[in-house]
Amino acid sequence: MNRSKLKLTTILALTAFTVAVIPVCLQRKSANAASKYTYKKGFTYEKISPNIEKRITGKSYRKNKNIKLSDLRYVQVL
Repeated sequence: MNRSKLKLTTILALTAFTVAVIPVCLQRKSANAASKYTYKKGFTYEKISPNIEKRITGKSYRKNKNIKLSDLRYVQVL
């Protein structure tokens, strides 16, 4: 599989995961950040901040008309 197909597959998998998991998560706020939510211990998610956007744009995320950055969430799993 070439790199561009792998990147697209990764983005689509992350998007599908976000769409499937986030709506069923309880909206409990984490103690360490106002915009970070905890689903279960060790699993948090939050909107993509400007800093994260800078890190991922052009790498794991490329602007396109199919997937909006506002539709994605930054997911942290420990």
